[in-house]
Amino acid sequence: MIDVEKIIATYTPEQLAALRYRLETDYFFHAAFFLAYRENQPFILGRHHPVITQVMERVISGEIKRLLINMPPSYTKTELTVIQLASFGFSVNPACRFLHISGDKELVLDNSSKIKDQILSPLSRKLWGIMAKDDTSAKGLWKTNQNGAFYARPTGSKLVGFRAGRSRPGFHGALLIDDPQDENEVRSPVQVKRFPERYMGVIRHRVDNRNTPIIVVMQRLSDEDFSAFLLEGGSGEKWHHLCLPAIIS
Repeated sequence: MIDVEKIIATYTPEQLAALRYRLETDYFFHAAFFLAYRENQPFILGRHHPVITQVMERVISGEIKRLLINMPPSYTKTELTVIQLASFGFSVNPACRFLHISGDKELVLDNSSKIKDQILSPLSRKLWGIMAKDDTSAKGLWKTNQNGAFYARPTGSKLVGFRAGRSRPGFHGALLIDDPQDENEVRSPVQVKRFPERYMGVIRHRVDNRNTPIIVVMQRLSDEDFSAFLLEGGSGEKWHHLCLPAIIS
């Protein structure tokens, strides 16, 4: 495999600056570059990847404040909407604050670890010099020395003392919700309503201000799942909806 760090070690300051600029201004390039770097294998491009990264760029620019993405599992949805968004955010603004919620406790903590490892990798440190505070070694909550933070919690846990984003111009983080419900939950007429109720009562208020983006990415599980709740106007918010089938022609 190609030793990326060894190659970049030979870069002139001008070449390093050009790479840094591309990574900070091209979301698709950033995601593909760091996914290949982290996994130590080439990035295999699918037709859906540019579609997702283009809409994510509109979130970063502030054009889209509420985004719902529906797509099947195993199509790198978490990678492109959670892991690489946080990596990109910390790269352009180390003071970003992200709150990440998922119905899978192991998944949400694993995502947190991947993001932390990526932004603290030798390559990222060489490019941006981001460091983590020594007193935040937990997988679920860690902070950067530049006053940024990433907080990862399962859907049913308490959310106290932390808000995503900041009341400042530009991109300062987001609330990231990834597959908040499972198949067993949506089969029950009672349980299927629990997450929408929790979203309305608690989760949607864990943003610093109304301009902080909220991103929901999930597979459709039933006609009464959380996506249906949002699309039918249950939250009272205007959602940009991206629905991707298993095969894009």
